[in-house]
Amino acid sequence: MSNVELSVDGHEYSILAEGHTDGKMCAAISCLLYTAAGYIANTDEIIIQEIRLDPGDAKIVWAGGRQAKFLADLMEIGFRQLQEGDPKNIFIKISKSA
Repeated sequence: MSNVELSVDGHEYSILAEGHTDGKMCAAISCLLYTAAGYIANTDEIIIQEIRLDPGDAKIVWAGGRQAKFLADLMEIGFRQLQEGDPKNIFIKISKSA
């Protein structure tokens, strides 16, 4: 099973993904993570704090305004859809602070 935590704290955002699962789910998780990293790297309005994309151990931390929030919302939707489709292979935790 893969565990994914998406955290929102004001204008700071993070995704932490740990663990391995079946090939399709790992590929789907990797696709979302690499999409987020690529978006962050190519958007001037987002501040990159950390990007680590190791197999079974990924962490992305970013900050910013509207574009940063858009990415966090998009990632939440994507990971929730993965969990809805295959809850045995992925656990999602969403943490939001003011």
